[in-house]
Amino acid sequence: MSRLRTQLASTLLAATAVFAASRGCMSREGCLAGDDGTCLPPTPCLALHYTCDAPSLEAGRVQSARDRSPGLDALAARGDFVLGNDRFRAVFDDVGAPHYLAPSGGNLLDLVPRDHGALTGDDELNQVLHAVGILPGDAVHYRRVDVVDGRPDFVALVARGALDGRPGVSVVTRYEARPCEPGLRIRTELFHGGRDPETFFLGDAFYWGGRESAPFAPAQGRGFEHPDLDLAELGKGFVSQPFMVAKPGREGAAAYGLVACRGNALSGFHSSTVSAMGLERTIVMPGDSLVFERLLLVAPAQGTSTAPVANLAQEARGQLYGEATVEVRGRVVHASGAPVTPQDRVGLLFYEVSGDDQKNRRVPWSEAAPDAEGRFRVRLPADRALRFETHLFGRPLPLPTPFETTRIDRELPDVIVPDAGVLDVTVKDETGAPLMAEVVLTPEGATSAIPGTVYGAFSLDQCAPLLGAPHGASPACNRALLDRGGAASFPVPAGSYWVYATQGPFATLARTRVDVVPGARVSAALVVERLPALLPPGALSGDFHVHGGASFDSSLPDADRARSFVATGVDVLAATDHDVVTTYQRAIAELGIGDRVRVLPGAETTGHVLFYRPPGSTVPKVVGHYNFWPLRYDAELPRNGMPWDELLEPGPLFDRMAAQFVGKGVIQFNHPLSVVSFGRDEGFLTAIDFDARKRIPASADGSHEGELRRRGTAGGRSALDFDVQEVMNGTSTQQFRAYRLAWFSFLDQGIVRGGTANSDSHTLGVELLGYPRNLVLGAGPLTTFDAERFDALVREGRMIGTNGPVIVAEIEGHGPSLAAFRPSADAGLSLEVRAAPWIPVEEIRIVVNGVVKKTLAGVALQRPVDPFGTAGLVRYRGSIPLRELLAGLDPALDAYIVVEAGLPYFPAEDLDNDGYVDTTDNDGNGRIDDADHAGRKESEYYVEPRRPAPSDPRFHAAVVAPGHWATAFTNPLLLDFGAPGWTGPG
Repeated sequence: MSRLRTQLASTLLAATAVFAASRGCMSREGCLAGDDGTCLPPTPCLALHYTCDAPSLEAGRVQSARDRSPGLDALAARGDFVLGNDRFRAVFDDVGAPHYLAPSGGNLLDLVPRDHGALTGDDELNQVLHAVGILPGDAVHYRRVDVVDGRPDFVALVARGALDGRPGVSVVTRYEARPCEPGLRIRTELFHGGRDPETFFLGDAFYWGGRESAPFAPAQGRGFEHPDLDLAELGKGFVSQPFMVAKPGREGAAAYGLVACRGNALSGFHSSTVSAMGLERTIVMPGDSLVFERLLLVAPAQGTSTAPVANLAQEARGQLYGEATVEVRGRVVHASGAPVTPQDRVGLLFYEVSGDDQKNRRVPWSEAAPDAEGRFRVRLPADRALRFETHLFGRPLPLPTPFETTRIDRELPDVIVPDAGVLDVTVKDETGAPLMAEVVLTPEGATSAIPGTVYGAFSLDQCAPLLGAPHGASPACNRALLDRGGAASFPVPAGSYWVYATQGPFATLARTRVDVVPGARVSAALVVERLPALLPPGALSGDFHVHGGASFDSSLPDADRARSFVATGVDVLAATDHDVVTTYQRAIAELGIGDRVRVLPGAETTGHVLFYRPPGSTVPKVVGHYNFWPLRYDAELPRNGMPWDELLEPGPLFDRMAAQFVGKGVIQFNHPLSVVSFGRDEGFLTAIDFDARKRIPASADGSHEGELRRRGTAGGRSALDFDVQEVMNGTSTQQFRAYRLAWFSFLDQGIVRGGTANSDSHTLGVELLGYPRNLVLGAGPLTTFDAERFDALVREGRMIGTNGPVIVAEIEGHGPSLAAFRPSADAGLSLEVRAAPWIPVEEIRIVVNGVVKKTLAGVALQRPVDPFGTAGLVRYRGSIPLRELLAGLDPALDAYIVVEAGLPYFPAEDLDNDGYVDTTDNDGNGRIDDADHAGRKESEYYVEPRRPAPSDPRFHAAVVAPGHWATAFTNPLLLDFGAPGWTGPG
């Protein structure tokens, strides 16, 4: 660890080295000489002064869930701390109730704006914690929080602690609220009581999560676009900026900003996951101190614009540093003269540029979205030559507009944007009843397929046209949800489009072409028919990995998440938001869809705090992600009753979580070989460098695979004591190949667990709910749903996983399950594969003991003529003798059969010889070899299937579910040929 710390310190100081100067500050105010338990940091930001008509202050503890602020990210629980005034309300977690990246409480958890006492925006702040770097032990661990009541002048909290890995480095933070102020004053004092010089980057870490608030940097070449964050070369991403603001991910949420009160600028880095802003990287000698003072601002966003909080940041800098700014106002209108509305998706990016107007030379200062009357106002630097770029549906219009500022506020001429059209969509079922469905638009003919973005950020190929924020409420990306009346209306840029209507893979697909004319309305009426003949009697579809706005990485409102349950035709959902228990109960009741869907309250444990050291690891890791359901929901407790899940290996984690089950519950091993994100392994098998070709030892023997046997206590659970494993997660073909290989490795060794298929959906338009999903056999009907029985069927593996094809596989009446049986000598595999006409099925594979033993393709399969019709559901029906499938195997050994159907495996090879495919044919020469790595990073060796041409049978499914590659698999049929009791054949 010391070597790694030295390497990263060198990286951080590669550009600049600043030495702590506090030795020259002889007064040693506050806690700069160390924390004696009674010292108090002084009030920060003394140059600020605000006045108002009705000043007020608030300080205390959260008494109940009724005190929780609005917003899905709000997590206040009984015992947390509250500070507030007439302009904002802030919640800090109790020291014993930590969240996310922090090793303790005492950090900012919720922050919402107020206006004369009324809360005026939803919380979208996951967490703001304090740290001096990115390594384990660099975060501040607070051990005590005191309330300082200085009313009527101020109220404050003083949090006392030390660096998590270095108790000799004390840290004391003062959070202070003063009347009338639009933000929280903060002063953090660090005293280096250790023995050796240290490199510290003292700052605030804003945990955005990835699909929520987007950080904005007013610095050259930045704005909302930031370089990829490489933790090994972090210094390359550092930027100095006068202030920071963040654009909320959904309408109605708060916008946040940060201004340094000393030193004139903030230093740090940004990503969609984390922004770290604070002091310059500094060498601190033993006995020296650091002070970081700042104002953390909050304002109600105008739509999702940062302008309101950026205006506050500019005003604060005027008080702190005497910077002159002016207000620039204006109006945006259509060519017809009518003012735009927020639904017209208009944005204005204001920037300064020297020389040629190239993006990397621009210094963005603010952005604005017109209000309901088309008006906007932004505060900008005075005496500057500036420009603004108008964005419509996420695309910049040509020819940015130049203008100048003086010392006088000014009104700009009307900004004219092209008229959009409005699309009115209705969808009905086969009886003429309105259908709560989903509609998807894709350009047709000469209409541009260029996707929209958020000022260059969140660029997604499928978001063409961009109807709304990619990760936000409907309409989102290129799709919209219909209401209970089967209707929706929304603006669309002029052009020609295919409009698709869908209610999931077990219904028909409808499509019509529309020509959207500027300033006009156009209608699309479609009919979607259910296809009940696709499903085995009594089967219920379930998605056991679903996120909504309560997750730290989702901006999706609960109402839209609940609507998507019905719009995609999923019967049963496991609510698995990250590290918090959710139910969707209120949204389901308000929508009146309680008869259409069942939700099992649960959570996904998500390792944040690095601690775990598997064999051969030079850096600490986390243990990946797991889902647990059903869990007890209690809004009075931290995380709605979800236990703290950090610093636990899988076995002890299972022990802790099992105590929260309602009934027996289900433990699901999520994306076991997933990638590393922000330095954290999202799959446990990745963390331990699992080789699926090796045997798992009988005990923890110090090997990589032996980590699966580790137990926290004698008699406690191990990492193998999960109930089911994800075999499919989302649409990745590479992950499917890897996860199935791990699953087969377990089965080969007699570790029998069910396989699941889940969407891991966080949004409406990126990861689509129900693609894939599970068909739980014998669980229905929904009207008599029994959660305990349903979960038992899941644990027993009585299900298939699919993103469209339906496999009915039996041997002498035995279907997929983890219950072994002994077939007769002349038994056969009875097999039927069905699919909606728009789901392609080109191959059926019978897998025996992890190896494809027989493939059915070509003329053996039926193909529908009309992808939008109802005929041709059955693609194959037949029986295959077991003796044919088991030929060449030892008849005395047990075996297992898994059936797969859909498209052939996407062509890929394992060039690094670790057992998992890693490279595709990237140069298009028909061979997969080292030449396909040329000019690519390792993460780019495998390229997922691109969107096909309209003539390709995959096209329609790929429009509905981006990245769709038709795939289904059964759980195993366990054949017991040997002694009683099934034994793995490997």
